[in-house]
Amino acid sequence: MVEHDRTVSDAYPSDEKGNKVEEGSRYVTLEMAVGPSDGNCQIWLDSKSMNFWSDPYELNIALSDDAALAFADGTPVETLEVSTEGLIDSMYCPVMDLFTSESFEASDGTALTYASFEPEADDQKHPLVIWLHGAGGGGTDVRMAVYDTKCTSLVQNDFQESMGGAYILIPQCNGFWLQYEGMGDADVLDNPGTDSIWKPAVLELIDSYVEEHPDIDPGRILVGGCSNGGYLTLDLVFERPDYFAAAFPISEAYKDSGITDEMIESVKDIPMWFVYTHADIVVDPTIYEDPTIERLEAAGATDLHVSAYDDATILNGEFAGYTFEQGHEAWIYFFNGECTDENGLDMWDWLASAAK
Repeated sequence: MVEHDRTVSDAYPSDEKGNKVEEGSRYVTLEMAVGPSDGNCQIWLDSKSMNFWSDPYELNIALSDDAALAFADGTPVETLEVSTEGLIDSMYCPVMDLFTSESFEASDGTALTYASFEPEADDQKHPLVIWLHGAGGGGTDVRMAVYDTKCTSLVQNDFQESMGGAYILIPQCNGFWLQYEGMGDADVLDNPGTDSIWKPAVLELIDSYVEEHPDIDPGRILVGGCSNGGYLTLDLVFERPDYFAAAFPISEAYKDSGITDEMIESVKDIPMWFVYTHADIVVDPTIYEDPTIERLEAAGATDLHVSAYDDATILNGEFAGYTFEQGHEAWIYFFNGECTDENGLDMWDWLASAAK
């Protein structure tokens, strides 16, 4: 059991979705801060190497002496008890209203869930950004893939405006993208460079989604992901080097030792942007990013960019200065729109301009 003290920053009558109302209501919304190390209802289980919802999630509330809650007849509310039965199943996540959540079955029977977002129709072609979740985003509840990192920012104003409106596709597997045929009981991080068992289904999903949305620009299909999803990002571009307009692997887990010279040659002209930290103790950059980047440079990569940080530290906002112990969370820089290369080029601007 994990316990945290929570501070209520605001409380008000609301509708059932938490929108503030001026009149009386049978609903009360409590606003509480959620930090990088407490308050989240996701729990990382080392034994499973995945995130799970905290179920049950219990909330005990103490009213201050000057609390102004009252019943309809004016009687003061002296105690407030919160029933958390079925809380996770009925949990309302406002940002998910921006997404469509679907399931997909590939021709080989492989099942995927996915979340997608469509920009406002304007008779123009728009890019498609594919995001591949990390280990924590696996499962069958696509909310977990969306909340695994901060990929909610992909559908919010700053990113959408920088892209001129982009489709977003977030596939989810019920496992790990790093899984491969014949792995047995091996740790997924021991993948020697073998194709993901999920790759054919993900490519089918992408093809199907693009076909269903004719205003997606086929010359502006961008793919990225973090850690486990960074591995699949490279796995997909190795499979289809002429398909993607750009790739952005973050804290990627594709062992350089599993990448042949022929594979390097096949992708050296694909625009790529690597994001990682030198402090990463989950995916050692000396085994993954560093040698791969060096080989791409030696092969004459024509549009290669790198954002390499000393550690994974939140730079701005309420939790500025917080450093993640494992140094793995380099995606915070991408989702906060803070990545630049050594020449000061902005990563979001680079993505917006990428085209085949």
